[in-house]
Amino acid sequence: MAGTRGGHVPGILGLLELIEGHRPAFEYDWRTRFRLPLSDIGEGMTWGEALRHTITLSADPSSQVCVSINGLAFAASREYLALLTLNANYVARHTEKRARFRMAPDPFEAPPKRYGSPMSKAALRLVLDAQRALPSVEQAAQIIEGG
Repeated sequence: MAGTRGGHVPGILGLLELIEGHRPAFEYDWRTRFRLPLSDIGEGMTWGEALRHTITLSADPSSQVCVSINGLAFAASREYLALLTLNANYVARHTEKRARFRMAPDPFEAPPKRYGSPMSKAALRLVLDAQRALPSVEQAAQIIEGG
């Protein structure tokens, strides 16, 4: 990893660290938005220009770079979110007796983190019960010795 002694990573080194950590997102956005391979940085595109593009992309919620860097749930343009909200509320207003208006999902909200086991409580209880049914070490020693 690129870095400096003080912990602050300036300009080109900071860009290099971002690219190393989020390479697929950078490759996708560089190809689709600039029609350049990521390997053109330093040759077809200066490091300064690449840094400025990265700053712009990191603020655009429709870019994969922004999604990857900020840990967003999905990439979405602001227009998409506005239209999604308008459409959902229009449908709710005209189809439901008591319409509950909805807000579009916020892409800046991190995806929910799952804590604990992905198993259901019933499945977990079966596993624990099966483990409790195993003989303890002392019981196993008595069984082996024939006692």
